Amino acid sequence: MVDSVPSEPTHPANTTLKARLSDLLIVEQHGLDPIPADQRYGQPRALFWTWLGGAYNYVTLAAGALLILLGLSLWQALLAVVLGNILGAIVFGLCALPGPITATATIVNTRAAFGHKGNLFAAAISFVSVSGWVAVNSVFAAFALFQVLQVAGISPGTTLKAILVAVVLVVQMIIAIVGHALVMALERVFAVGVSIVLTGLLVVILPRVNWAYPAAATLADSSVLGTWLLAVSLMFAGPLAWTNYAADYARYLPRQTKGTRVAFYSALGMGAANILGCSIGALLATLVDMNDPLANVPHLLPVWYILIFLAAVLIGAVANNVMNLYTAGLGLLALRVHAPRWIAVLVIGVIASMMTYIAVFMVDFMTFYAQLLLLSLCFLAPWAAILIVDYWLRGGRYHIRGLHTWGSGPYWFRNGVNRSAVVVYLAGIIASFAFSNSTLWASPLVIAYLGGADLSLFVGMVLTGTLYYVTERRTIGSARSAVRAAEDEHVNVSR
Repeated sequence: MVDSVPSEPTHPANTTLKARLSDLLIVEQHGLDPIPADQRYGQPRALFWTWLGGAYNYVTLAAGALLILLGLSLWQALLAVVLGNILGAIVFGLCALPGPITATATIVNTRAAFGHKGNLFAAAISFVSVSGWVAVNSVFAAFALFQVLQVAGISPGTTLKAILVAVVLVVQMIIAIVGHALVMALERVFAVGVSIVLTGLLVVILPRVNWAYPAAATLADSSVLGTWLLAVSLMFAGPLAWTNYAADYARYLPRQTKGTRVAFYSALGMGAANILGCSIGALLATLVDMNDPLANVPHLLPVWYILIFLAAVLIGAVANNVMNLYTAGLGLLALRVHAPRWIAVLVIGVIASMMTYIAVFMVDFMTFYAQLLLLSLCFLAPWAAILIVDYWLRGGRYHIRGLHTWGSGPYWFRNGVNRSAVVVYLAGIIASFAFSNSTLWASPLVIAYLGGADLSLFVGMVLTGTLYYVTERRTIGSARSAVRAAEDEHVNVSR
Protein backbone atom coordinates (compact mmCIF):
# COMPACT_ATOMS: atom_id res chain seq x y z
CA MET A 1 0.00 0.00 0.00
CA VAL A 2 1.34 3.44 -0.91
CA ASP A 3 0.21 6.97 -0.17
CA SER A 4 -1.59 9.33 -2.53
CA VAL A 5 -3.44 12.65 -2.40
CA PRO A 6 -5.22 14.99 -4.79
CA SER A 7 -3.11 17.51 -6.63
CA GLU A 8 -2.58 21.06 -5.39
CA PRO A 9 -2.11 24.38 -7.16
CA THR A 10 1.24 24.81 -8.87
CA HIS A 11 3.50 27.75 -8.09
CA PRO A 12 5.09 28.87 -11.37
CA ALA A 13 7.44 31.81 -11.24
CA ASN A 14 5.15 34.00 -13.33
CA THR A 15 2.09 33.56 -11.12
CA THR A 16 0.36 36.89 -10.45
CA LEU A 17 0.39 38.43 -6.98
CA LYS A 18 -3.36 37.92 -6.62
CA ALA A 19 -3.04 34.26 -7.55
CA ARG A 20 -0.15 33.81 -5.12
CA LEU A 21 -2.15 35.33 -2.26
CA SER A 22 -5.07 33.08 -3.14
CA ASP A 23 -2.82 30.02 -3.13
CA LEU A 24 -1.64 30.84 0.39
CA LEU A 25 -5.15 30.26 1.74
CA ILE A 26 -5.77 26.92 0.01
CA VAL A 27 -5.58 24.09 2.54
CA GLU A 28 -2.61 21.87 1.73
CA GLN A 29 -3.70 18.37 0.75
CA HIS A 30 -0.34 16.64 0.82
CA GLY A 31 0.51 14.45 3.75
CA LEU A 32 3.47 12.08 3.70
CA ASP A 33 3.25 11.34 -0.03
CA PRO A 34 6.10 12.56 -2.26
CA ILE A 35 5.48 16.07 -3.58
CA PRO A 36 4.98 15.82 -7.38
CA ALA A 37 7.65 17.46 -9.53
CA ASP A 38 5.24 20.04 -10.97
CA GLN A 39 4.33 21.27 -7.47
CA ARG A 40 7.89 21.77 -6.23
CA TYR A 41 9.29 25.28 -6.30
CA GLY A 42 11.46 27.82 -4.52
CA GLN A 43 15.10 28.37 -3.63
CA PRO A 44 17.12 26.98 -0.70
CA ARG A 45 17.74 30.48 0.65
CA ALA A 46 14.07 30.61 1.65
CA LEU A 47 14.93 27.99 4.27
CA PHE A 48 17.05 30.57 6.09
CA TRP A 49 14.00 32.73 6.76
CA THR A 50 11.84 29.73 7.56
CA TRP A 51 14.13 28.51 10.33
CA LEU A 52 15.07 31.97 11.56
CA GLY A 53 11.36 32.80 11.90
CA GLY A 54 10.62 29.52 13.64
CA ALA A 55 13.54 29.44 16.07
CA TYR A 56 14.36 33.06 16.95
CA ASN A 57 11.90 33.73 19.73
CA TYR A 58 11.57 34.04 23.47
CA VAL A 59 11.72 30.29 23.96
CA THR A 60 15.27 30.41 22.65
CA LEU A 61 16.07 33.28 25.00
CA ALA A 62 14.82 31.16 27.91
CA ALA A 63 17.18 28.36 26.88
CA GLY A 64 20.14 30.71 27.12
CA ALA A 65 18.96 31.90 30.53
CA LEU A 66 19.10 28.33 31.80
CA LEU A 67 22.90 28.39 31.60
CA ILE A 68 23.15 31.26 34.08
CA LEU A 69 20.58 29.54 36.29
CA LEU A 70 22.86 26.48 36.28
CA GLY A 71 25.51 28.69 37.91
CA LEU A 72 27.91 29.43 35.03
CA SER A 73 29.67 32.76 34.62
CA LEU A 74 28.58 34.91 31.68
CA TRP A 75 31.60 34.04 29.52
CA GLN A 76 31.31 30.33 30.31
CA ALA A 77 27.66 30.51 29.28
CA LEU A 78 28.36 32.40 26.05
CA LEU A 79 31.08 29.94 25.06
CA ALA A 80 28.64 27.07 25.58
CA VAL A 81 26.01 28.97 23.55
CA VAL A 82 28.30 29.34 20.55
CA LEU A 83 29.82 25.85 20.59
CA GLY A 84 26.64 23.92 21.35
CA ASN A 85 24.53 25.76 18.78
CA ILE A 86 27.11 25.55 16.00
CA LEU A 87 27.32 21.79 16.47
CA GLY A 88 23.54 21.49 16.69
CA ALA A 89 22.97 23.64 13.60
CA ILE A 90 25.38 21.51 11.56
CA VAL A 91 23.53 18.34 12.54
CA PHE A 92 20.21 20.02 11.76
CA GLY A 93 21.41 21.10 8.31
CA LEU A 94 22.61 17.59 7.49
CA CYS A 95 19.20 16.17 8.47
CA ALA A 96 17.58 18.44 5.85
CA LEU A 97 19.60 16.89 3.00
CA PRO A 98 17.08 14.19 1.98
CA GLY A 99 14.25 16.75 1.57
CA PRO A 100 14.48 17.55 -2.15
CA ILE A 101 15.46 13.96 -2.95
CA THR A 102 12.68 12.04 -1.22
CA ALA A 103 10.13 14.92 -1.29
CA THR A 104 8.57 13.65 1.92
CA ALA A 105 8.58 14.37 5.66
CA THR A 106 11.77 13.90 7.67
CA ILE A 107 10.39 11.12 9.86
CA VAL A 108 9.60 9.05 6.74
CA ASN A 109 13.23 9.10 5.60
CA THR A 110 14.41 6.85 8.44
CA ARG A 111 12.13 4.10 7.15
CA ALA A 112 15.09 3.36 4.90
CA ALA A 113 17.14 2.59 8.01
CA PHE A 114 14.65 1.03 10.44
CA GLY A 115 12.03 -0.46 8.13
CA HIS A 116 8.40 0.60 8.09
CA LYS A 117 7.43 -1.05 11.36
CA GLY A 118 10.77 -0.37 12.99
CA ASN A 119 10.39 3.32 12.23
CA LEU A 120 7.15 3.51 14.22
CA PHE A 121 9.13 3.70 17.48
CA ALA A 122 11.12 6.70 16.23
CA ALA A 123 7.93 8.26 14.86
CA ALA A 124 6.24 7.88 18.26
CA ILE A 125 9.17 9.58 20.02
CA SER A 126 9.12 12.38 17.46
CA PHE A 127 5.38 12.80 17.91
CA VAL A 128 5.65 13.10 21.71
CA SER A 129 8.61 15.49 21.44
CA VAL A 130 6.86 17.81 18.99
CA SER A 131 3.65 17.77 21.04
CA GLY A 132 5.69 18.86 24.04
CA TRP A 133 7.14 21.76 22.09
CA VAL A 134 3.65 22.86 21.11
CA ALA A 135 2.87 23.08 24.82
CA VAL A 136 6.10 24.98 25.59
CA ASN A 137 5.45 27.64 22.97
CA SER A 138 1.78 27.92 23.86
CA VAL A 139 2.81 28.60 27.45
CA PHE A 140 5.10 31.45 26.37
CA ALA A 141 2.39 32.93 24.14
CA ALA A 142 -0.12 32.71 27.00
CA PHE A 143 2.34 34.28 29.47
CA ALA A 144 2.85 37.17 27.03
CA LEU A 145 -0.90 37.74 26.84
CA PHE A 146 -1.16 37.64 30.64
CA GLN A 147 1.56 40.30 30.87
CA VAL A 148 -0.21 42.49 28.29
CA LEU A 149 -3.33 42.48 30.46
CA GLN A 150 -1.34 43.29 33.57
CA VAL A 151 0.29 46.26 31.80
CA ALA A 152 -3.26 47.41 31.00
CA GLY A 153 -4.17 47.14 34.68
CA ILE A 154 -6.12 43.88 34.40
CA SER A 155 -5.19 40.95 36.61
CA PRO A 156 -6.35 37.83 34.74
CA GLY A 157 -7.96 35.11 36.83
CA THR A 158 -7.92 31.40 36.08
CA THR A 159 -10.96 31.52 33.78
CA LEU A 160 -9.60 34.38 31.67
CA LYS A 161 -6.20 32.70 31.48
CA ALA A 162 -7.83 29.50 30.24
CA ILE A 163 -9.69 31.45 27.55
CA LEU A 164 -6.51 33.20 26.40
CA VAL A 165 -4.66 29.88 26.12
CA ALA A 166 -7.53 28.55 24.00
CA VAL A 167 -7.36 31.59 21.68
CA VAL A 168 -3.61 31.08 21.18
CA LEU A 169 -4.07 27.40 20.36
CA VAL A 170 -6.88 28.04 17.87
CA VAL A 171 -4.92 30.68 15.92
CA GLN A 172 -1.90 28.40 15.69
CA MET A 173 -3.96 25.47 14.50
CA ILE A 174 -5.68 27.49 11.77
CA ILE A 175 -2.35 28.52 10.22
CA ALA A 176 -0.91 25.00 10.51
CA ILE A 177 -4.05 23.49 8.98
CA VAL A 178 -3.79 25.71 5.89
CA GLY A 179 -0.29 24.34 5.49
CA HIS A 180 3.04 24.72 3.73
CA ALA A 181 2.55 27.78 1.50
CA LEU A 182 1.03 29.95 4.24
CA VAL A 183 3.56 28.74 6.82
CA MET A 184 6.51 29.61 4.56
CA ALA A 185 5.10 33.06 3.77
CA LEU A 186 4.27 33.96 7.37
CA GLU A 187 7.57 32.69 8.78
CA ARG A 188 9.44 35.25 6.67
CA VAL A 189 7.24 38.03 8.06
CA PHE A 190 7.57 36.68 11.60
CA ALA A 191 11.36 36.41 11.20
CA VAL A 192 11.78 40.05 10.23
CA GLY A 193 9.37 41.48 12.82
CA VAL A 194 10.45 39.41 15.80
CA SER A 195 14.14 39.77 14.95
CA ILE A 196 13.88 43.56 14.97
CA VAL A 197 12.12 43.66 18.34
CA LEU A 198 14.28 41.07 20.12
CA THR A 199 17.46 42.58 18.75
CA GLY A 200 16.15 45.92 20.02
CA LEU A 201 15.96 44.26 23.44
CA LEU A 202 19.66 43.48 23.10
CA VAL A 203 20.42 47.13 22.39
CA VAL A 204 18.49 48.17 25.53
CA ILE A 205 20.27 45.78 27.90
CA LEU A 206 23.85 45.93 26.55
CA PRO A 207 24.86 49.08 28.50
CA ARG A 208 23.78 47.40 31.75
CA VAL A 209 25.52 44.06 31.27
CA ASN A 210 28.18 43.09 33.79
CA TRP A 211 30.61 41.27 31.51
CA ALA A 212 32.49 40.00 34.56
CA TYR A 213 29.36 38.29 35.94
CA PRO A 214 30.81 35.43 38.05
CA ALA A 215 29.94 31.78 38.37
CA ALA A 216 27.76 30.82 41.32
CA ALA A 217 29.45 29.52 44.45
CA THR A 218 27.49 26.26 44.09
CA LEU A 219 27.06 24.91 40.60
CA ALA A 220 24.29 22.58 39.41
CA ASP A 221 26.82 19.76 38.95
CA SER A 222 29.81 18.53 40.91
CA SER A 223 32.40 20.46 38.87
CA VAL A 224 32.76 23.47 36.59
CA LEU A 225 33.56 21.19 33.65
CA GLY A 226 30.56 19.00 34.36
CA THR A 227 28.22 21.98 34.49
CA TRP A 228 29.72 23.49 31.35
CA LEU A 229 29.35 20.22 29.39
CA LEU A 230 25.73 20.06 30.53
CA ALA A 231 25.33 23.62 29.21
CA VAL A 232 26.82 22.62 25.83
CA SER A 233 24.39 19.70 25.71
CA LEU A 234 21.46 21.99 26.48
CA MET A 235 22.49 24.34 23.68
CA PHE A 236 22.96 21.45 21.27
CA ALA A 237 19.51 20.21 22.25
CA GLY A 238 17.89 23.38 20.88
CA PRO A 239 18.71 22.81 17.17
CA LEU A 240 18.59 19.06 17.76
CA ALA A 241 14.95 19.32 18.83
CA TRP A 242 14.22 20.55 15.27
CA THR A 243 15.99 17.69 13.43
CA ASN A 244 12.78 15.73 12.99
CA TYR A 245 11.41 18.79 11.14
CA ALA A 246 14.47 19.43 8.98
CA ALA A 247 13.25 18.16 5.59
CA ASP A 248 9.56 19.00 6.02
CA TYR A 249 9.94 22.28 4.09
CA ALA A 250 12.93 21.34 1.94
CA ARG A 251 10.73 18.57 0.45
CA TYR A 252 8.97 21.20 -1.65
CA LEU A 253 12.21 22.29 -3.35
CA PRO A 254 12.92 20.95 -6.87
CA ARG A 255 14.75 17.64 -6.93
CA GLN A 256 17.81 19.09 -8.67
CA THR A 257 18.40 21.51 -5.76
CA LYS A 258 21.96 21.15 -4.49
CA GLY A 259 22.12 19.40 -1.15
CA THR A 260 24.98 21.60 0.04
CA ARG A 261 22.77 24.69 -0.32
CA VAL A 262 19.88 23.00 1.49
CA ALA A 263 22.14 22.06 4.40
CA PHE A 264 23.87 25.47 4.45
CA TYR A 265 20.78 27.67 4.52
CA SER A 266 18.98 25.38 6.97
CA ALA A 267 21.98 25.39 9.33
CA LEU A 268 22.52 29.13 8.90
CA GLY A 269 18.95 30.04 9.81
CA MET A 270 18.85 27.66 12.76
CA GLY A 271 22.32 28.60 14.00
CA ALA A 272 21.77 32.36 13.74
CA ALA A 273 18.44 32.14 15.56
CA ASN A 274 19.78 30.06 18.42
CA ILE A 275 23.14 31.76 18.91
CA LEU A 276 21.63 35.24 18.96
CA GLY A 277 18.57 34.22 20.98
CA CYS A 278 20.45 32.18 23.58
CA SER A 279 23.09 34.89 23.96
CA ILE A 280 20.41 37.50 24.70
CA GLY A 281 18.85 35.10 27.19
CA ALA A 282 22.14 34.60 29.01
CA LEU A 283 22.67 38.37 29.18
CA LEU A 284 19.15 38.87 30.54
CA ALA A 285 19.72 36.27 33.25
CA THR A 286 22.60 38.35 34.63
CA LEU A 287 20.23 41.28 35.10
CA VAL A 288 16.92 39.76 36.28
CA ASP A 289 15.64 36.51 37.75
CA MET A 290 14.73 34.36 34.74
CA ASN A 291 13.04 31.60 36.73
CA ASP A 292 9.89 33.46 35.74
CA PRO A 293 10.94 34.22 32.17
CA LEU A 294 8.49 37.03 31.46
CA ALA A 295 7.49 38.66 34.73
CA ASN A 296 10.78 40.48 35.38
CA VAL A 297 12.13 41.41 31.94
CA PRO A 298 9.62 44.26 31.33
CA HIS A 299 11.16 46.12 34.28
CA LEU A 300 14.28 46.60 32.16
CA LEU A 301 12.43 48.21 29.27
CA PRO A 302 11.16 51.70 28.52
CA VAL A 303 7.39 51.88 29.04
CA TRP A 304 6.72 52.44 25.33
CA TYR A 305 8.68 49.27 24.44
CA ILE A 306 6.96 46.87 26.82
CA LEU A 307 3.88 46.17 24.69
CA ILE A 308 6.01 45.87 21.54
CA PHE A 309 8.25 43.39 23.32
CA LEU A 310 5.32 41.33 24.61
CA ALA A 311 3.77 41.32 21.13
CA ALA A 312 7.06 39.96 19.75
CA VAL A 313 7.08 37.22 22.38
CA LEU A 314 3.52 36.29 21.43
CA ILE A 315 4.15 36.33 17.68
CA GLY A 316 7.44 34.45 18.02
CA ALA A 317 5.82 31.69 20.06
CA VAL A 318 2.99 31.38 17.54
CA ALA A 319 5.51 31.27 14.66
CA ASN A 320 7.38 28.48 16.39
CA ASN A 321 4.21 26.57 17.17
CA VAL A 322 2.83 26.76 13.65
CA MET A 323 5.84 24.73 12.54
CA ASN A 324 5.46 22.40 15.52
CA LEU A 325 1.83 21.70 14.71
CA TYR A 326 2.57 21.19 11.02
CA THR A 327 5.29 18.62 11.72
CA ALA A 328 3.30 16.99 14.52
CA GLY A 329 0.47 16.43 12.06
CA LEU A 330 2.87 14.70 9.68
CA GLY A 331 4.26 12.72 12.61
CA LEU A 332 0.81 11.42 13.46
CA LEU A 333 0.36 10.25 9.88
CA ALA A 334 3.73 8.47 10.14
CA LEU A 335 2.19 6.41 12.96
CA ARG A 336 -0.15 4.86 10.37
CA VAL A 337 -3.10 7.08 11.25
CA HIS A 338 -5.09 7.23 8.02
CA ALA A 339 -6.56 10.72 7.93
CA PRO A 340 -6.10 13.97 6.02
CA ARG A 341 -3.22 16.10 7.28
CA TRP A 342 -5.56 18.81 8.59
CA ILE A 343 -7.42 16.28 10.73
CA ALA A 344 -4.09 15.16 12.15
CA VAL A 345 -3.27 18.77 13.06
CA LEU A 346 -6.60 19.09 14.90
CA VAL A 347 -5.87 15.93 16.89
CA ILE A 348 -2.44 17.28 17.82
CA GLY A 349 -4.06 20.55 18.84
CA VAL A 350 -6.30 18.77 21.32
CA ILE A 351 -3.42 16.77 22.81
CA ALA A 352 -1.18 19.83 23.00
CA SER A 353 -3.97 21.82 24.62
CA MET A 354 -4.09 19.38 27.53
CA MET A 355 -0.29 19.53 27.89
CA THR A 356 -0.38 23.33 27.76
CA TYR A 357 -2.96 23.63 30.52
CA ILE A 358 -0.87 21.30 32.67
CA ALA A 359 2.23 23.41 32.04
CA VAL A 360 0.43 26.70 32.76
CA PHE A 361 -1.52 25.72 35.86
CA MET A 362 0.13 22.64 37.41
CA VAL A 363 3.95 22.53 37.04
CA ASP A 364 7.04 24.71 37.41
CA PHE A 365 7.52 25.81 33.82
CA MET A 366 11.30 26.29 33.65
CA THR A 367 11.84 22.84 35.15
CA PHE A 368 9.42 21.38 32.59
CA TYR A 369 11.27 23.19 29.78
CA ALA A 370 14.73 22.02 30.86
CA GLN A 371 13.55 18.43 31.12
CA LEU A 372 12.00 18.55 27.66
CA LEU A 373 15.29 19.78 26.21
CA LEU A 374 17.22 16.98 27.87
CA LEU A 375 14.73 14.32 26.82
CA SER A 376 15.05 15.56 23.24
CA LEU A 377 18.81 15.15 23.46
CA CYS A 378 18.78 11.54 24.66
CA PHE A 379 16.22 10.33 22.11
CA LEU A 380 16.84 12.53 19.09
CA ALA A 381 20.66 12.57 19.00
CA PRO A 382 20.97 8.82 18.22
CA TRP A 383 18.11 9.07 15.68
CA ALA A 384 19.77 12.03 13.92
CA ALA A 385 23.08 10.14 13.80
CA ILE A 386 21.39 7.22 12.04
CA LEU A 387 19.62 9.50 9.55
CA ILE A 388 22.87 11.26 8.62
CA VAL A 389 25.03 8.12 8.37
CA ASP A 390 22.31 6.31 6.41
CA TYR A 391 22.12 9.22 3.94
CA TRP A 392 25.89 9.15 3.54
CA LEU A 393 26.07 5.38 3.01
CA ARG A 394 23.35 5.58 0.36
CA GLY A 395 25.03 8.49 -1.38
CA GLY A 396 21.74 10.36 -1.12
CA ARG A 397 19.91 7.76 -3.24
CA TYR A 398 16.56 6.43 -2.02
CA HIS A 399 13.93 4.16 -3.51
CA ILE A 400 11.09 6.66 -3.29
CA ARG A 401 8.27 4.16 -3.80
CA GLY A 402 9.87 1.89 -1.22
CA LEU A 403 9.60 4.60 1.45
CA HIS A 404 5.82 4.58 1.04
CA THR A 405 5.06 0.90 0.34
CA TRP A 406 3.76 -1.06 3.32
CA GLY A 407 4.33 -4.81 3.27
CA SER A 408 7.02 -5.08 0.58
CA GLY A 409 9.91 -3.34 -1.09
CA PRO A 410 13.55 -2.62 -0.21
CA TYR A 411 12.72 -1.03 3.14
CA TRP A 412 10.42 -3.71 4.47
CA PHE A 413 13.35 -5.86 5.66
CA ARG A 414 12.18 -8.79 7.80
CA ASN A 415 8.53 -8.34 8.76
CA GLY A 416 8.89 -4.57 8.47
CA VAL A 417 11.84 -4.22 10.87
CA ASN A 418 15.57 -3.82 10.33
CA ARG A 419 16.49 -5.37 13.65
CA SER A 420 20.14 -4.35 13.64
CA ALA A 421 19.26 -0.67 13.11
CA VAL A 422 16.65 -0.74 15.88
CA VAL A 423 19.13 -2.38 18.26
CA VAL A 424 21.74 0.26 17.43
CA TYR A 425 19.19 3.01 18.07
CA LEU A 426 18.18 1.55 21.43
CA ALA A 427 21.85 1.16 22.35
CA GLY A 428 22.39 4.83 21.54
CA ILE A 429 19.47 5.89 23.75
CA ILE A 430 20.70 3.74 26.64
CA ALA A 431 24.24 5.07 26.24
CA SER A 432 22.93 8.66 26.24
CA PHE A 433 21.18 8.13 29.57
CA ALA A 434 24.20 6.26 30.94
CA PHE A 435 26.40 9.31 30.37
CA SER A 436 23.85 11.97 31.34
CA ASN A 437 23.98 14.21 34.38
CA SER A 438 21.11 16.66 34.55
CA THR A 439 18.09 17.73 36.54
CA LEU A 440 16.19 15.00 34.73
CA TRP A 441 18.54 12.09 35.33
CA ALA A 442 21.95 11.80 36.99
CA SER A 443 23.77 8.63 35.95
CA PRO A 444 25.67 6.94 38.79
CA LEU A 445 28.43 6.20 36.26
CA VAL A 446 28.94 9.88 35.52
CA ILE A 447 28.82 10.90 39.18
CA ALA A 448 31.20 8.20 40.35
CA TYR A 449 33.81 8.15 37.59
CA LEU A 450 33.54 11.25 35.38
CA GLY A 451 33.31 14.07 37.90
CA GLY A 452 29.73 14.84 36.95
CA ALA A 453 30.59 15.63 33.32
CA ASP A 454 27.55 15.22 31.04
CA LEU A 455 28.70 13.32 27.95
CA SER A 456 25.29 12.24 26.66
CA LEU A 457 25.64 14.46 23.58
CA PHE A 458 28.94 13.00 22.45
CA VAL A 459 28.23 9.39 23.34
CA GLY A 460 24.70 9.36 21.92
CA MET A 461 25.68 10.59 18.47
CA VAL A 462 29.20 9.22 18.03
CA LEU A 463 28.48 5.74 19.35
CA THR A 464 25.22 5.37 17.44
CA GLY A 465 26.67 6.69 14.18
CA THR A 466 29.70 4.43 14.45
CA LEU A 467 27.68 1.31 15.27
CA TYR A 468 25.24 1.99 12.44
CA TYR A 469 28.08 2.44 9.96
CA VAL A 470 29.76 -0.80 11.03
CA THR A 471 26.58 -2.90 11.00
CA GLU A 472 24.94 -1.50 7.84
CA ARG A 473 27.65 -0.43 5.41
CA ARG A 474 27.82 -3.73 3.51
CA THR A 475 24.07 -4.19 3.31
CA ILE A 476 23.46 -0.65 2.11
CA GLY A 477 26.43 -0.79 -0.25
CA SER A 478 25.10 -3.86 -2.03
CA ALA A 479 21.59 -2.40 -2.29
CA ARG A 480 22.71 1.06 -3.39
CA SER A 481 23.39 0.09 -6.99
CA ALA A 482 19.82 -1.22 -7.33
CA VAL A 483 18.25 2.12 -6.48
CA ARG A 484 17.59 4.34 -9.46
CA ALA A 485 16.55 7.71 -8.06
CA ALA A 486 15.95 9.15 -11.50
CA GLU A 487 13.30 6.52 -12.19
CA ASP A 488 11.56 7.21 -8.89
CA GLU A 489 11.27 10.91 -9.73
CA HIS A 490 8.61 10.06 -12.31
CA VAL A 491 6.75 7.44 -10.33
CA ASN A 492 3.06 8.25 -9.91
CA VAL A 493 2.29 6.97 -6.44
CA SER A 494 -1.26 5.63 -6.11
CA ARG A 495 -3.20 3.73 -3.49
